Amino acid sequence: MKNALFVIVLMLATACNSLDGPRRGPGSPGYIEKGESLYDGKRFVKLVPGSLFDADNTPGVFRLGLIWDERYGDNLHLIAAFPLGKVTSTSELRKSTEILTVKIDGKKVSLPRVKDSIQIIEDNTISKEHEANIKYKISRQTVKLLLSSKHVVLTLNTPGKVFEGRLHVPAKARNYYEDVYYTALSGLKRFYKEVWGEREK
Repeated sequence: MKNALFVIVLMLATACNSLDGPRRGPGSPGYIEKGESLYDGKRFVKLVPGSLFDADNTPGVFRLGLIWDERYGDNLHLIAAFPLGKVTSTSELRKSTEILTVKIDGKKVSLPRVKDSIQIIEDNTISKEHEANIKYKISRQTVKLLLSSKHVVLTLNTPGKVFEGRLHVPAKARNYYEDVYYTALSGLKRFYKEVWGEREK
């Protein structure tokens, strides 16, 4: 019930904000943040985590984002975002979240957690409850695989729950969701184009 409420609030919130108009805005799922370092002028791009899909083919509370920094070339950080529930400390999360497992067309890929990257956000503006953001190491090549593959499932073990989400919608009747702005897949496509100037096929 709580998860369903989170998704409804998320959908309403993203409908009221806009990157290019009134429907999207800074901080909303799927938003692309970009800029340059004041120190050396190098570019950076961040995808605010967008929704992965639950087993019922609807956007869920497990979300995926990305961070690219020109100084680090093709090495990126993937952001896994999820509601905390009863887990409230980084020490609890540190015990079980060392690896984010990604299954790409049946092949398992393990993404290691970035050191000291666990962030707890209190009273998230969308869900109004505590949320965790954790960064994992990922390469440009793996991002390309995510976009070019047909079946991608992400799994993360936390102390209170196992979060699992699909990048694509298996049900053809609902695959229109894939292009909705606040979903992870839509965000990944726009992120890739923003960073490397092309859309991955």
